[in-house]
Formats: sequence, structure tokens, C-alpha cells
Amino acid sequence: MDNSIIETIEKLYDKAENYGKTTIRLGKLSIVYTTADIASDLAVKLVVFFVIGLSLLFASVGLSIWLGQILGEQYL
Repeated sequence: MDNSIIETIEKLYDKAENYGKTTIRLGKLSIVYTTADIASDLAVKLVVFFVIGLSLLFASVGLSIWLGQILGEQYL
């Protein structure tokens, strides 16, 4: 009778230990997933901001050159 109780307690302890390890691993993976999601979102926003910024820069330079030609003097 004592052996079956001891075996049951050992099985219960092993299951609790596995549950704890699995919960910790799941927490770590959740943190990695969240960090990767934030980093990828930030990277996409930076690339889009950079492309829009360069487009606006080239458009404004082109517009200023075009207006200078229309007005007859580049410095205007």
C-alpha cells in the first residue's frame, strides 16, 4: 500500500515539474514572439518613413528647379 502511494506521489511530482517547465518555456516563447512582432512592425514603419521622406525630398527639389526655370532665374 505504501509503494502505490509513493509511486502516485512521484508521478504527481513529475507531472507538476513538467508542467512548471512547460509553463516557463511557453512564457519565454511568448516574450520572443512579442519582441519579434514589435521589431518587425518597427522595421516596416522605418522603411516606409524613409521611402516617403526621400520621395518628398526629391519631389521638392524637382519642384524648386522647375519653378526656377519657369520664373527665369534658378535662385527665385
